[in-house]
Amino acid sequence: MELRRYEVVDLWPFQPSTPHYWQLHISHKMLSSTFIDEVGYLSYDDNAADLLYEIVNRRYERRSLIVTTNRGFKEWNEVFPNASCIVTLVDRLTHHADVTRIEGDSYRLRESEMEAATRRKKK
Repeated sequence: MELRRYEVVDLWPFQPSTPHYWQLHISHKMLSSTFIDEVGYLSYDDNAADLLYEIVNRRYERRSLIVTTNRGFKEWNEVFPNASCIVTLVDRLTHHADVTRIEGDSYRLRESEMEAATRRKKK
């Protein structure tokens, strides 16, 4: 299985007028799975929402798509504040989807706290 990973921030500058857009546009259709990571860490403009919608729409009921986010779908209007496609985007993402919610403390925060405690003990 061929998998390509994108972070949403990597998708943002892609617009039909940029050469990389067409590379992304063509390449994602050929892959059996696409992984879009970190939707929700930043806010994006309408163009980013439209591009994400295009990727989801073109893969909808055809190919696998994995999306990670730190926000619930109800909060996506904050991620894409002016986008009109959010309802349709979420609808297509969740139709036939296995949505897995993971709750808990950040392992990075936990590791950082353990390292800080170790440093304090050394003093």
